[in-house]
Amino acid sequence: MLSNFYAYENEGQINVDLKCSICLDPFQSPFCDAYCGHTFCFECLKTWIRQKRSCPICRRYFTKFVPVTNKKRLNELDDLLVHCVHCNETNIKRGNFNDHITYRCSKRIVIDQKENEESLGERLNIEYLLIRINESIEYRRRQQQNNGQSNFHSLPLWIIMISGAHIFLYLLALLPVAVVFFITDTIMYSILHTISWLIRFIKLQL
Repeated sequence: MLSNFYAYENEGQINVDLKCSICLDPFQSPFCDAYCGHTFCFECLKTWIRQKRSCPICRRYFTKFVPVTNKKRLNELDDLLVHCVHCNETNIKRGNFNDHITYRCSKRIVIDQKENEESLGERLNIEYLLIRINESIEYRRRQQQNNGQSNFHSLPLWIIMISGAHIFLYLLALLPVAVVFFITDTIMYSILHTISWLIRFIKLQL
C-alpha cells in the first residue's frame, strides 16, 4: 500500500471524522455501514469481518457495508498533506502521492507489480465476500419479516389440502344434523304457537 511510503503532516490536527476508529489513521479506501453510518478503512473492515459479521462499533448484525461515495469526504481525504519518507518532499496532497512516487520522487521506488496484482486480487476477494455477507444479511432480514406474518403461507401445500378436506367432511357430516334441528325447531314452534292460540280462544269463549 502507498501508505507505507508517506507520513502525514500535522497528524494531530487532522479532523477525527476523517480517521478510522479501528486503526486511528485517516481512512484508506473507506467503507461505511449503510444503516448506522460508521465508517472504516477497507483493510480494517476486511480483518474484522473475517471474525465477526457485524459493525465494529455498534455490533449491529443486520447491516450492510458499502464503499463511501461522498465526494466531499473523499476530497477531504485526498487533500490531506503528507511527506514522502524516501525523498522527504513535503506538502504533497495525499490524492497526488501516487503521481509523486511514480514520476517525481528523486528516490523513485518501483513497486513490485506482482505484489500489486496480489493486492488487487485480495481486494476483489474481500469485495466479493462483502457482497455475499450483505446478501446473507438481507436474506435473514426478509426471513424475520416473513416470520411476523401469518404462518399459513409457510405451510406445505399437502397440509393445507388435507386440512381443507377435513373441514369439508366435518361440514358435510354436520349439515344433515343442522337441517334436522332446523326442521324440528320449526315444527315445535308451530305446535307451540297453535296451542297458545287455542288457549287464548278457549279463554275468550269462557
